Amino acid sequence: YGFSNTVAFDNGIEAPDLVDSNYLIRASSRPLRLLYVGVLNRTKGIPKLIEALQIILKTGVDFTCTLIGEWGDSSLQNEIEQLLAANPTLDEKITFTGRLDSDAIWEEYKKAAILVHPTEWDGQPLTILEAYAMGLCVITTKVGAIPDTVVDIENGRLLDDNEPSGIAEAITWYARNPESLAEVMGRNRELFEKRFTLERYLSNVEMWLSAETLQQDLLIR
Repeated sequence: YGFSNTVAFDNGIEAPDLVDSNYLIRASSRPLRLLYVGVLNRTKGIPKLIEALQIILKTGVDFTCTLIGEWGDSSLQNEIEQLLAANPTLDEKITFTGRLDSDAIWEEYKKAAILVHPTEWDGQPLTILEAYAMGLCVITTKVGAIPDTVVDIENGRLLDDNEPSGIAEAITWYARNPESLAEVMGRNRELFEKRFTLERYLSNVEMWLSAETLQQDLLIR
């Protein structure tokens, strides 16, 4: 866009303490707990996620998926409700909570092992930072600033697109490799402490403002 001297730094969030850091227990426990947090619409990849869960169901992997958020598309809501009504086995695996307060959302993060964020468009989603704070593996798509936040394999899976087969394959692999999943979970919690805390964010802002002020003083002189 022709801008020069631009500066970019990470978002930061305030998160509760993570009391239980035994990631292998969460990674190994069955059903494997999957989590989605955000608005429920097509752009966020909700139909793709539901289709991926159908694929996983056929593999025999024991899982549950909790989706937190409000419906942003009533036609999509009707489609998925009809789909689940016709597939009670899948319906038993999926929970739609609607809107939850902050404390309840953090409790869901603490119980889950994998955040699935199959979005088609985004910036730097705070839900990914929240997942890191609670030590979750992240499966997401290569859009917006997500590639600046998630490194493929190191932090989970960074998919080229949100096709259901790719989402299902990633989830299934981690379900069958709990030790690797636990390693990612621990690594993501450490990454949160280094890069994404509110304190780190405010420090970055302060350093940027101080540098801008110094530069302006030098120009005036």
